[in-house]
Amino acid sequence: MAAIQNKKFGWVRTATARESVNAWREKRKAMREDFEGRQSAARDAFAAAWSTQISDSGNIYAQMALKRTQEEIQAKLARNQELAKYDTSVDTSKADTKDSIFAGGKTGELASGTKIDLNGGTLTLSDGTVIDIATGAKKVNLTV
Repeated sequence: MAAIQNKKFGWVRTATARESVNAWREKRKAMREDFEGRQSAARDAFAAAWSTQISDSGNIYAQMALKRTQEEIQAKLARNQELAKYDTSVDTSKADTKDSIFAGGKTGELASGTKIDLNGGTLTLSDGTVIDIATGAKKVNLTV
């Protein structure tokens, strides 16, 4: 009759010690598996983030190096163009002397009357002043 009364009053049977220990072990096992699953997911997420950071930082550093190199090249080109403005050398392979005042030889005369003598290294102005081409100094004739 005791069993009937239990059903009638809705009493719940108290678990035995063995059942309590087994239930506690199962609960701990489920908690440990859940913890290990979350830990594995977190470890994978951190590894992926670290890998992405390393990869992205490598790309950023490569882009910075490329930009710096391009800026240095542009600076050198600009400097070379600036220096080219002041370059006074003449490329004789490109010089066309056929139609110049020197077509007939090493001397020539300009329309203003100035005469150039490359053999003697002199420039004679239209007023008769003689200038040394190498030094730029006025030549004085002492024999006159």
